[in-house]
Amino acid sequence: MTAYGAMGCPIYRSQPNRSQPNGPDLYNQARRGTSPRPADPCNSKLEGTTMTETLWAPWRMTYILGEDKTAGCIFCPDLGLPPRPEDMEERLILSIKDRTMVMMNKYPYINGHLLVSPRTHTGDLGGLTSEERADLLAEVDRAITILKQVMHPDGFNVGLNLGLVAGAGVEEHLHFHVVPRWKGDTNFMTVFADLRVIPEHFQQTYAKLRPLFD
Repeated sequence: MTAYGAMGCPIYRSQPNRSQPNGPDLYNQARRGTSPRPADPCNSKLEGTTMTETLWAPWRMTYILGEDKTAGCIFCPDLGLPPRPEDMEERLILSIKDRTMVMMNKYPYINGHLLVSPRTHTGDLGGLTSEERADLLAEVDRAITILKQVMHPDGFNVGLNLGLVAGAGVEEHLHFHVVPRWKGDTNFMTVFADLRVIPEHFQQTYAKLRPLFD
């Protein structure tokens, strides 16, 4: 009797090679290229192997090709005052104030990953005035409050990466990462494939968050 998996694909069991008492199973045959090649993905699910799945993320091609790299510091946009809404959307900027700016991470760890930065171009907290530091933390708190309202996460990772060795992507301009977290968001995809799944396009997330930052 043929057994079927969750996706409706038949699960093939190893069969001994009748010409050899302890002959190779189908997995070893496949490794040597001696077994027939399957005609469809279902037939490729041999015992001891895994089926390859395809995850489509075509918007990442601009990142791979470097087509969307912004000249200069991404945290110092020259958008004019007041900035045009279409320019802010293009750069995924949610809020610009006198001392702070909030933008979405275009290549996030997870949905809703925000970057909160001071308007002053500095890579050191000591380069900010006490008023700027106070406003920066207040804006981090506001970002957390809005993410709670819109995305209902179970928790947050919030922090600074100061210096390249600490993981700073833009070393010369400090910025807080505000990363919402959900139970189970680190699942088998991350553990076995070193891969995170982002279930919503960042432009859809932007449209949900932008009105609340006005």
